[in-house]
Amino acid sequence: MRSLNHKIFIMLFCVLIAVKLFTAEVSLADDPIVAFSIKKGASFDNKITENSHEDISKYIVLFTDENGFLGEKIYFILVDFLWWLIPVLYFVVVLGARYKSRL
Repeated sequence: MRSLNHKIFIMLFCVLIAVKLFTAEVSLADDPIVAFSIKKGASFDNKITENSHEDISKYIVLFTDENGFLGEKIYFILVDFLWWLIPVLYFVVVLGARYKSRL
């Protein structure tokens, strides 16, 4: 069972890292349309403002919407907060379990 929990954690962490590094909310400086897109290169920026439509061609656009997209708040909670919090909490739990087993 413990091995399964480790595999699930590793898989969840890999998915969170991939979402953090390879997706972004791309918008134009003078347009309210927001595009949820895949970045062609890895970076920690998840909210990108471009100056022209030609600059958006650097991204693979999944969908667009005006003034945000569905699930935007959840997305930013994931990429700003949970992608690093889950490994830290897991590390604390594993250390606590090892410390408890030694007592």
